[in-house]
Amino acid sequence: MNIYRYKRIRKYITSLDVKEEVYTASSYKVFSSKLKNAKDVLDNTAATKEDVAKVYRELQLAQTALVVRGDIEKS
Repeated sequence: MNIYRYKRIRKYITSLDVKEEVYTASSYKVFSSKLKNAKDVLDNTAATKEDVAKVYRELQLAQTALVVRGDIEKS
């Protein structure tokens, strides 16, 4: 796997600033699961570049699908 891409994905994960209390429980649960999967794959030395690309896409989709709770204003 391209080391630059690997570092970019790691940087993306560490830059995430998603607070559970801001989002609905169901949307945060999906995001949290995808985040854990991404970290697990990145820590797996046997992971292929396809594995990494897949979890990266899934994590990005989960982040964009997060739903702000109705009682909270998103800034």
